Amino acid sequence: MATGDLIKLGTLYLGSTKRERPTRPWDINVTPPGAPGLGNIPPYMNQTFYIGDTDFHDAYKIQWREVNDNGKRLLISDRVILWGITWDTLNSLDLVFGKNVTIDGQQYILRLLTGGTSKRGSDNYAGGSPTSNEWDRIIVNEAGISGLPVPTSSDLDNTQNNSDLNSTHNQYWNWFYAHTWGQDATASGRVIRGYNSARYYDDTAKSSQAIGGWRPVLEALNTSPTLKLTSPMENLLGADGNCEDTSKWTKSSVYISLTLDSNNKKYGNNSIRYSISGYGSKATGGFWSRDLLSLVDKSQYYVALVDAKNGNADSAFCKVSFRADGSVYKDGNKLTDSTKFNISYVKISPTDLAAANALTVWGVATADEGEYAYFDGFRIYQVSQDTFNKIGVDPEYTGEKLGQKFPFTDPTINLTLTEGNTYVIAGSTTDTNNGNVVTVKYKIDGGTVYNITASVSNGTAPINFSKTLTYLNNRLYDGSNPVTPILAEGVTHTLTVWSEDDQGGKSPDTTRNFTVLYNQPPQISGSDQDLGTITTPPSIQYTITDVEGYSFTITEAIDGNTIRSFSGTDGKQETLTIPHDMWIKLQPGVTHQLTITATDQYNASSKRTFTFKRAVDGIELATTAILPADAQPTRTIFSLNGYIPDGSVLNIQVCNNAHDTTPTWEDMTQSVINGRPYVFTNTTSTSGQWGIRFKIRIMPGG
Repeated sequence: MATGDLIKLGTLYLGSTKRERPTRPWDINVTPPGAPGLGNIPPYMNQTFYIGDTDFHDAYKIQWREVNDNGKRLLISDRVILWGITWDTLNSLDLVFGKNVTIDGQQYILRLLTGGTSKRGSDNYAGGSPTSNEWDRIIVNEAGISGLPVPTSSDLDNTQNNSDLNSTHNQYWNWFYAHTWGQDATASGRVIRGYNSARYYDDTAKSSQAIGGWRPVLEALNTSPTLKLTSPMENLLGADGNCEDTSKWTKSSVYISLTLDSNNKKYGNNSIRYSISGYGSKATGGFWSRDLLSLVDKSQYYVALVDAKNGNADSAFCKVSFRADGSVYKDGNKLTDSTKFNISYVKISPTDLAAANALTVWGVATADEGEYAYFDGFRIYQVSQDTFNKIGVDPEYTGEKLGQKFPFTDPTINLTLTEGNTYVIAGSTTDTNNGNVVTVKYKIDGGTVYNITASVSNGTAPINFSKTLTYLNNRLYDGSNPVTPILAEGVTHTLTVWSEDDQGGKSPDTTRNFTVLYNQPPQISGSDQDLGTITTPPSIQYTITDVEGYSFTITEAIDGNTIRSFSGTDGKQETLTIPHDMWIKLQPGVTHQLTITATDQYNASSKRTFTFKRAVDGIELATTAILPADAQPTRTIFSLNGYIPDGSVLNIQVCNNAHDTTPTWEDMTQSVINGRPYVFTNTTSTSGQWGIRFKIRIMPGG
C-alpha cells in the first residue's frame, strides 16, 4: 500500500445502528453553491458512537486515504463522517489526541489531525502555523507529497462556487462546506479547518460549540509480521489422506464399496480398496474428501497427488473438483499398472480456483462389475509458480520423482529423516509496516535460536526465506555447523519457525514435527571367529548388505595392513584370503587378526574379525624382484644349488605374469629335478606386463 491509496476500512455505528458513508459530505443545514441539496452527514445526537469492523456492504465502509508520513502510516478519512459534535465531546472520549482501537484485528491510534496553533498573519485563508501542522502539510499538500493532489488557486481563494465543489482536490478530501476539528487549542478557542477553502483556518470556535465535524485519523500501530511455511510441506488434507478411515470420504454411488486393505498399501497400516458391485456395467466413479476451499489462497498454486495401484480395473487416478455439484473438475493422469503403486496428480492454478465454490480431492476408477483399485496417501500441497510450471514437464518433476519431491505427510505420521536427507525450511513472511526490519528465526526442540534471514519490509511484498539443513551422524547441520545435539531416535522432534520485527512484533509460531532414523552400518555375513592354528592362508567367503541401500567400501586387512580396499556390491559374495607375500611374513606362533570392514557413504561401519595362529611346517622362499620380460615368457630354466634333507618334500613354483594382482603360479618342481626347461602354460596378463618370479617350499616328509 502506498500514499494516496483509497482504503475502505471500518464502519461507523451510532448507538447500535451502522451508518452509511455520507454521499453529500457537507453542512447538513446548508446547500453549497452547485450542490444538489443539504448535506447528509450523520448528526451527533448525544448517542454513543464508535468505528467497528468493516461491514460487508460497500455503502457502510468508511473511506480513508493512506499517507506514509515520516515512517508513520496514517489513514485519514476522506470526509467528515459525524456532524455537529463539540471538541469537548471528542476530547472526553479520547478522540482528540488519540486512543487505541482495533479494527479488523489491526491496532490503531484514533485521533484528529493537527491544524496549527495560530493563523498565518491576519488572513484566515493563508493557512495555519507552524507550517508543520498536518492539515497544511498533508491535506493542502504544502509538503509536496507524491501521490496526493495539490489544490488549485480556486481551491485556495476566498470565493465559494461550484468550481470548488467539483474540483479534483475537493472530490479527494471533501473540505468544501465541511468544518473539521483539529487537535489544537489556542487562546481564542479551538481550531477548525476547511469549509470556505482548502486552507481556511479558524480558531475562534469554542470547545463547547457543536459547529465542527469529526474527520477521524487512524495512525497504524506496529503490526506483527505474519509467516507462512511452505517447507516442510503441510498436507492440507491432514490425517484424512492416510486412507486409514473410509468414513472420511464420500462415495459418488451406492454401487461403490470402500474397504481397508492391509496387503496392498503404500503408507501406514492400510490403503483404501475401491470396488464396484451390483451396477452391472462399466462406469467411472469415485470418492471425495471434505471441502478444502477455506484452506487455500486463491492467488496461489497447488498440486494434489495420490499413490494408486490398479487391481483389475481399466484405470485409477486422482481428480480435483472445483464446484460443490462436481460440474467443474480436472482429472489426473490415469494409472493402469497393477504391479505397484504409482503417482497420479492434478495441478491447481489461481485460474482454477477463481470461480471455485468448493475444493475436493477424489480417488477415481473406471471399473466394471467386480473390478477394483487401491488408493493411498492423498495429499495437496501449495507450490511456487516456478515449481508448478515444472510439474509434468521437467523430468525431475514427473513420475516417481514427483512423488519423492512431494512425499505423503500426515500429522499422525511424522516426517522421518534418514542419513543424508535434507530438511528445507522455506516460506515467506509479510510485515505491513514499511521500513521494519524483519528477521526470520528457527529453533529445534527448544534449543538454540538461529536466524534464517533479515530484510527491510516495504509494507507489501512478502519476504521469502529458505534454509537447507542436512541430517548426518544423528544431528542436523547447517553446512558444516551442527544446529542440534544428537537427536534421539524414535521420538518426536519439533521445528519452530517465526519472524520478528525491530519494533517488538512477532508472528505466531509455526511448527512441524519430525523423527529421525539412525544410519545402520552395512551388515557383514557370518560372525567373528577364531580359526585356530593354521598352516595355509585361509579362504573365507562373505556377503555385505546395506539396509538403506547406501553405497559402501570394503577393506580387508591383516594385522591392520590393508590387503585390498574396493567398492562393494550389495549382496555379492566375496572371498577373503591372505596373499602369499603377506602370509610368509606373518610371525609363527602369535595371534593374528584378519578383518573385513564395511563403511557406507556416510561413514557408518561394521567389522568382522577372524583370529588365528600361523604354524610353520616347512621353509618357504620367494624372489622379491621380478625378472623383467619384454614379451610373454614361454619357458624358463631354474637350477637349485644346495642340500635338501633326505625325505623332504620340495615344491618349486613359477609365474610369468608376476606384475598381476593375482599371478598364475605353476608347479615346475619336476622340471628342476630333471634339469630341464619349464614350458609355461599361462598366456594371459591382466596388468599388460610380463615378468617372472619363483617360490620354493621345503616341507618335512610324511
